[in-house]
Amino acid sequence: MDSFALKGDIIYTPEPGKFRSHEDSYLVCGDGKVKGKWRELPERFSGIRVEDYSGKLIFPGLCDLHIHSPQYSFRGIGMDMELLPWLETYSSAVIG
Repeated sequence: MDSFALKGDIIYTPEPGKFRSHEDSYLVCGDGKVKGKWRELPERFSGIRVEDYSGKLIFPGLCDLHIHSPQYSFRGIGMDMELLPWLETYSSAVIG
């Protein structure tokens, strides 16, 4: 198992509409998945590699934090939608 830990300020949404923040904490990853987050690194993970990003934000998972300039006028609109329904609703693009 190729496990590692990231140390920093962890921000995530466990479900839509719920926002969580854990300052100066550890996020442990292994086998391509998040194993958990802890304020102190548990003893069972004492031998794993730790990347220290103290004072920096860590967004686990797939987080789309970018925008393209043509989308600027739509910022904050329909952020709860998948791409194709968003395009069909808010753009004049023809999807074929």
